[in-house]
Amino acid sequence: MKHIQNSRRLLPVYWALCLLSIMAAVPANARDFEYTYEGQTLTYTVIDEDAKTCATKRATTDLSGAVILPEHPQDGNVEYTLSAIGYETFDFCQNIISIKIPNSVTIIEESAFESCTSLTSIVIPNSVTIIGEGAFRCCESLTSIDIPNSVESIGDYTFVVCSSLTSINIPNSVKRIGDRAFYLSGLTSIVIPNSVTEIGDWAFSECDGLTSVYLSNSVTTIGMAAFFNNANLKDITLPTSLTNIGSGAFYNCNSQASITYLAEEPADCPVEIFNEETYQYGTLNFLESAADKISKTTPWNLFVNRIGRDADFNSITEVRDSDGEAQMVYNLSGIKVANNLEGLPAGVYIVRKGSKVTKVII
Repeated sequence: MKHIQNSRRLLPVYWALCLLSIMAAVPANARDFEYTYEGQTLTYTVIDEDAKTCATKRATTDLSGAVILPEHPQDGNVEYTLSAIGYETFDFCQNIISIKIPNSVTIIEESAFESCTSLTSIVIPNSVTIIGEGAFRCCESLTSIDIPNSVESIGDYTFVVCSSLTSINIPNSVKRIGDRAFYLSGLTSIVIPNSVTEIGDWAFSECDGLTSVYLSNSVTTIGMAAFFNNANLKDITLPTSLTNIGSGAFYNCNSQASITYLAEEPADCPVEIFNEETYQYGTLNFLESAADKISKTTPWNLFVNRIGRDADFNSITEVRDSDGEAQMVYNLSGIKVANNLEGLPAGVYIVRKGSKVTKVII
């Protein structure tokens, strides 16, 4: 675990990632043109002359305010369709505060908005299917973002060092969350939807404000140090689908964390998932029917405080409105986690409907 515990010393390396770039490959016959829209002049590169598609090209860093990108930039009398936000287009445009992307864009390329330190909001349309590595890296002022349900993967470093990013909506289309995707972000809670199967190495590590994590019952792999050094992380729900948890996945989280793991067949995982203090002072909630296997399986048998929860699940019913949605959903620590039960992982929740409060198992 020494290499994980020394991660703070490596922070300059990750800040350096915000400054370094790799030259993008551009077709030899690429042609550029300028177009002014809503008072902003940008350069565009033709992608396909026959299809009349183009991408944005590296902008000058003096752009400021609200940027609205055109769906159909024009080169003289010739109209093109904007299909991509190009590599490093707005890199270090530190005076941009918002960006609106048209529905024609399908790709946001690598580092497209890197180090836009004043960017607070961005609208990503449902046409976008790919968000490149580090696309929003070091966007320190970005507070929230909705990822459209057309995106299947959140790439490596996508929101690294987005220190003001406190919430994010991950849609059910996302299958993988990349390495360091939210490293050093400002997230306070996270619900992983039931489409995600893999969470990459260090994906949510060093998020000081993160207090609760809910993993859907589709997640099979949690990478090394995925939630490392989140000292305030005290509420963890693990799905029964887990087959592989990397070393240090929850190391140095809150020592009194409550871990709920409802697997009938607990996975055999590295001891270093949690640190010694969590095994000593934290609580493992498990199915009573799995008590014998829990007692024989590492690392679950290392928890001093283990509580079988079958008795709590008896006679619990699900309370929903007529439209199928619960009013408010809380975890057992009293933290609100959702406005409905859709997509939440298996576990026990408190549902409030008006003045009526009911315990629910899903």
